[in-house]
Parts: sequence; structure tokens; C-alpha cells
Amino acid sequence: MNESADQLSERVREVQSLTVQVAETVKIVDAISKQLNEREKVLQALNTKLLEIYYSRAWRIIQLLWKIRLSSYRQ
Repeated sequence: MNESADQLSERVREVQSLTVQVAETVKIVDAISKQLNEREKVLQALNTKLLEIYYSRAWRIIQLLWKIRLSSYRQ
């Protein structure tokens, strides 16, 4: 019976250890998830800014000037 109590005690320690490991892993996953969300917000902001530039008149003018410049080199 003493052996069973020892085995049970060992199992309890294993479960406690695993519980601690799971809690630490959850904290790490939460931290990574938070970082990912922050980077996603930055990416969305940068994409918005890029689209603003791409659809602006200034961008169209730059493209036109670039085409003129390229055509002047070909001649």
C-alpha cells in the first residue's frame, strides 16, 4: 500500500509540474498573440498609407513623368 501511495504522490507531482508548464506556455502564447496583433495593426496602417499614395494624383504624375523620361532615353 505504501508503494501505491508513493506512486500516487509521484503522479500528483507530475500533474502539478505539467500544470505549471501549461500555464507558462499559455503566457508565452498570449504574449506572442499580442505581438502578432500589434504587428497586424501596423501592417494595416502601412497598407492604408500605401493605397493612399498609390491612388493619389501625385503618384499618377510621377508615373507619367517616369514614362516620359524612359521614352526620352529610348530616342
